[in-house]
Formats: sequence, C-alpha cells, structure tokens
Amino acid sequence: VAHTSNPISQQFLVEENAFPVLIQLLRNHPSPNIKVEVAFSLACIVLRNDQLQNELQENEGFNYADVLYLLHSQDKDIRLRAGYALTLFAFNSRFQQYLILESGIMTISTFEPFFESTFETEKAMAAFQIIILAKVIIDVDHITLTARGVTILVDSLYSVHSTTIVLTGNLIATLAHSRAGIPEAFTTLGTIQQLCYHLYSRQEEVRMACSSALGYLTYNANAFRILLKECRNKPNQFLRITKNISRDARKEHRRKLKPKIQPRDSLTFIPPVTNFMGLFKTKKTTVSHNSFSFSSAISSDITTVSRPRIVLLSQLGKHVQKANPEPAEG
Repeated sequence: VAHTSNPISQQFLVEENAFPVLIQLLRNHPSPNIKVEVAFSLACIVLRNDQLQNELQENEGFNYADVLYLLHSQDKDIRLRAGYALTLFAFNSRFQQYLILESGIMTISTFEPFFESTFETEKAMAAFQIIILAKVIIDVDHITLTARGVTILVDSLYSVHSTTIVLTGNLIATLAHSRAGIPEAFTTLGTIQQLCYHLYSRQEEVRMACSSALGYLTYNANAFRILLKECRNKPNQFLRITKNISRDARKEHRRKLKPKIQPRDSLTFIPPVTNFMGLFKTKKTTVSHNSFSFSSAISSDITTVSRPRIVLLSQLGKHVQKANPEPAEG
C-alpha cells in the first residue's frame, strides 16, 4: 500500500542470490520486455532500502544507464514501465536521484506522449513519474513539473472509469508521504472532498484506494482539518473511511501514530535495564518504630496521604523518650 516496502522480504530475496541473476538478465537478455521487467523487479527489491541499494551498486555493479536507455524504446509500454522502475529507484532518495542524473539525460519529451494519450491510466502514471523525478528532468523546473503532475492526478479523480480512480488514489497515497509541499498542493485543489465523494462508490476497490489516500493525506494539518469538517457534517463518513481502509494501511497508520513515550510514563521512573514482571505491584514493607521517622507504609489508594509527625530539630540529638512513659509516683 502506498509503495511501502517490506525489509524482511527484501533481505530474504537478496540472501537467495536474486541480484546476480537479475543483473545478468538485465545486461544480456535480447528482449527489451524482459529487461524492463527485470529493472522493475530490482527497483521493488531495493525500494526505500538504502543498504540494499548500496549493495546493488557497489557489489553487483548496477548502473542506471542500463535502465535509462529503455526510455528511448520504440514501444510505448516499455518506456512507461522503464520510467516507473526509475521512479521506484528514486522514491524518497535524493542520492539515487543524483545518481540517475549523473548516469544520463532525462527530458520532459519522454513523458509528453503519455499526457496526450487517450488512456487515462497512462496519463496518471506519467504524472506520478514526473513528480518523483522532477529534480532529474533537466529541461523543466521541478516546481513546474510537480504542479503539472498534481493537477493531472486531481483531474483523474473526476474520471468515470473505476480503474483510473483506483490507480489515482493509490498514487496520491504514495505522494502524500514523499516530499514536503505535495500534500498541501493536493489539499488546495480539493482532493479531500473528491476522495470523500468516492467513498460512496459501489466498487470496493475504489473505496479502499480513496480511504488509503485520505489516511495518508491527514498527516498534513490542513488536510486533517478539512477531513474533520467532512466527518462532522456527515456522521457516517468516519465509519466509511475506517471500514474501507486496507489492513496494511491501517497497520502503517498505527505504527506512525504510536508515540515512543506515553503520557503516563512521565509518572514512572524506570531504570534502563529492568524486569517489568511485578514492577507495579504493591509490596508489603516493614514500618519503622522510631518515633522520629515518617510513616513508610505504602497504600494502594493514591488518594490516601500519610501526614508526617512534627519533629523538633533541637531534640534530635537527645535521649528519646519512651512511647508510653510510666506515671510518676506521688
């Protein structure tokens, strides 16, 4: 969901020697279709994993030039797929974007045919790619590219085709946690209201995609306020979001929202290394019989407070009187 990676699965594939096999296919296989799918597979394995990206480039000799030349293929689908692979490599990684920029030249002319396509999914996918690769495309300012891509994706939400809406919702969910300013751009163009509208769709895929997009957009303060207003005006709106959001997205939201320190922890002093078993149980303590000592009995009721006895400091060093002195004989 929203291009979140699974480091455990990624590491398992690497341990099974997936890199050497895929690199061999990428460089030597005669079919461009196989090469572009191999590039996409490599991008998924190292998605948002800096350690595996370094291993792929340093140990396996991977070079982005092997993927960039696929952007000049005669096949339109291969060009779009190659751009998607490069987008996954560059997602949330300025260093990888720099390496792509150093490996070859990428211009907006590569994506223009998709913007004029009659297929709405191609247009939405190309818009997503120019937003992520905005700082890699050399002939257009990255702010202009981002604004153009965001506008195309928002317009795609008004499509009558469910496949376009599902794809657009998933892409917006990804972009909502990619770069600062992008969620604000979507919010300004009325994305929250349109996503809420699609929550009433009869198709489950549409509702799930839009719910996930709303969930990720609410990490933006302005988007959160707009969605809160929607939920107040429509009492069942919140239930529609929570019921339709996918399980993986729900776990991701819980992980991000869970604070490292709970408010109640400020009242508890826990040593760095300790056993929590029985830490908060009340233990019976021995009460001192010294007449000058405070009461040390621990009460289970926190509202019960023991009042300390009055002690004269001038008498601390002198003889302590008995608790029950005998009366003097007359």
